[in-house]
Amino acid sequence: MRPANPARFASAPSSPPAPRSPAKHRKTPTLGRTLLQPATPLALGQKIAGWASDVSRAARRLEASFAEIQIVQFGGASGSLSALGDKAEPVMVSIAKRLGLALPPPPWFTQRVRVAALAKDAELVVGALAKAALLGYSPKFVDRLLGELRRK
Repeated sequence: MRPANPARFASAPSSPPAPRSPAKHRKTPTLGRTLLQPATPLALGQKIAGWASDVSRAARRLEASFAEIQIVQFGGASGSLSALGDKAEPVMVSIAKRLGLALPPPPWFTQRVRVAALAKDAELVVGALAKAALLGYSPKFVDRLLGELRRK
């Protein structure tokens, strides 16, 4: 049984369709921000397209990291497979096949880059979604934005 793909929560299809809002709001003015401080005005569609682009890019990275980590980890105490002798490789191949996982180049239990990359890419998805949520859908933030626009 293969684990669920975590990237599906950020984008159901591999290439999510672009949101319609950027085109719809191509001429809707909004206050630009730099480090959450008021900046020059820009189109709301431009902001939405930027958020969607970040989410999409982060989701693609997460999908790639998730695919890379789908390998069997079977190396024994020191990664040499020595405890099983001549049976080690056939056992590892059988385990990988039954789990639907690829074989690693070497046993990878001490190599943390794959796991760290998956965690980092999951963090990027969450960060991209959080930024869009905070800046685009927070009622207090939107009220403050509208108030600033009215004053200008």
